Amino acid sequence: MCAWAVDATGFAAQLRPSKDMSVEELDQLVTRVDGYMVDHPAPVSTEMVGGMLDACVELKNDRLLQQCTTANDKCQEALQLIHTRRVSMHSLSFHFYSQ
Repeated sequence: MCAWAVDATGFAAQLRPSKDMSVEELDQLVTRVDGYMVDHPAPVSTEMVGGMLDACVELKNDRLLQQCTTANDKCQEALQLIHTRRVSMHSLSFHFYSQ
């Protein structure tokens, strides 16, 4: 899970939409994000994370619980960063289309 978060965060850091980009460039970035998420889906679902956290609590393993929580937090941060960048690119692209 953590490796995915590191890779996804690195990918998101490469995405730098700007007002100077053409509509085509913005659309290419959105397509690139969509392709990345298809090729590199988040490693676990919310349900799986909940199950892992429940298991940690049942096992009374605080260290494992902390590690799972941290890994999940990092994945959620990476997903949010990618989502935010995609929304930003889509908004800029929409701005051009509405002019």
